[in-house]
Amino acid sequence: MTGLDRKAWCAGCDQEVVMITIDQAVTLASMSALQIYRSIDAGKIHYAETEEGSLLVCVNSIGRLH
Repeated sequence: MTGLDRKAWCAGCDQEVVMITIDQAVTLASMSALQIYRSIDAGKIHYAETEEGSLLVCVNSIGRLH
């Protein structure tokens, strides 16, 4: 990962995990941003919102897609 990833609570995993940006998720998952958002909506990818309103994606849930 890069310096942009951080640990945060993932409600879907019920634990603290590495969270990454949408752009990082696109690269890691080899999916488009739209596919990432659709997977979030479908409950396949976990996410968290920062206090600033940015979306972070759970690396563990991305790993389960493949």
